[in-house]
Amino acid sequence: MNEQAKANRERDRFLSLVSNRSPHWAVKGHAVRLVKDGQLSYTAHASAYECSSRQLTPQIVFTVRDCGTEKMKRIVRTLPLAGGAVVHAKPLDGSTARIAIVSRPFPRTVRIRAIDWVERTYGLLRPAIEASLSALMQPASTPDVQPAGQVPQRLQPGGSCPVCGQPLPSGYVQHQRCERAAAGAPEVSDAVLPAPWSRYRELVARVEHNEVPGQRTQRTTSVPVRRESAREAVLDRCCGRCENPGCSGMPSDVTDAGKPILEVDHVRPIAEEDRDHPEQMVALCPNCHAVKTRGSTRHEFQQTLFKVARTAHRRAMAG
Repeated sequence: MNEQAKANRERDRFLSLVSNRSPHWAVKGHAVRLVKDGQLSYTAHASAYECSSRQLTPQIVFTVRDCGTEKMKRIVRTLPLAGGAVVHAKPLDGSTARIAIVSRPFPRTVRIRAIDWVERTYGLLRPAIEASLSALMQPASTPDVQPAGQVPQRLQPGGSCPVCGQPLPSGYVQHQRCERAAAGAPEVSDAVLPAPWSRYRELVARVEHNEVPGQRTQRTTSVPVRRESAREAVLDRCCGRCENPGCSGMPSDVTDAGKPILEVDHVRPIAEEDRDHPEQMVALCPNCHAVKTRGSTRHEFQQTLFKVARTAHRRAMAG
């Protein structure tokens, strides 16, 4: 059997296994139909972006009707991406756009991880795209004009959230969930969290397997050893969102690679903890990272983040 035949067989096997994840999914040609044509203002398919006898690169493609270039760009900016995924978006004609989310390659020997990626990523992307389309259909509101010299309301610290009225952590002005609800973005709940957490547990196992407490690299000075797998695990765990429960809002822009603008940091300096582990790390937006590093409430904030990191780590490990 030549290489092309092996690649085609691997692709067909991948599509068959993906379609088995949901009774509503079906193989159509060289893709798996995730949303039936005509049901919504968009269609969705999963397929193999690249496939060989050795590795597989899955992708999820949304075709959105009544979507011009500007509307397409606004949708792309709201997509929650993690785990090295990138976006390829282009207008097909004046009223239709194609938005493809492409994963990193997976070795054929761990095909199940590629299938998990499709299920997990589609569970995150579909509510985000539907929320974006719903928000774009609403008429634009006139922004509030603040009197000269007055600090905008969302930047004024207070003891309770102005949206839900519940108490806030020290130094924060609004819950992240309330910020998303006000903006029309989907609420990140257990229902849309990646499941199963096989990749996260695999990365944590890799960290712990190679972990030597207090290990340092000898340079001119002694510095703690950092592991990329620990950082990747945190980015997978956060689902493309700031892990600070009191975050006042993620940046609306994305990186050149189409990823959320997030910074992974240790809750307590690694020089003090001597451990580079996801249980002691969080993903924060630039604003929350600055508060954690330089804010006047950083010591109280670090205690909150320490609990957040441990809770998120244990939930992900429990699956």
